[in-house]
Amino acid sequence: MAVAAGPQSFIWTWSHLTSTELAFWNTTILAGALSITLTAAQLRDDRMNNQTFTSGQLFRPTYESYSAGLFRNVTIEIQHLLPLLLS
Repeated sequence: MAVAAGPQSFIWTWSHLTSTELAFWNTTILAGALSITLTAAQLRDDRMNNQTFTSGQLFRPTYESYSAGLFRNVTIEIQHLLPLLLS
């Protein structure tokens, strides 16, 4: 029996991040790029089970506003996640 699954996405949201926290994502994780291609990822689903993916695209954080030294309503998204299918 063959099992097929299409691409999925994963979205993290924070009410705020500091400049240091946002710089960690932009500099350390993304190395200044707008996005990077992941060759593997392991993420927890809504039931706290680990899910393994063979590829995906991690995008630069976006935010609604900047005030009082904080980036507000920050979103980080991974798109085009392809699940590891076990036979």
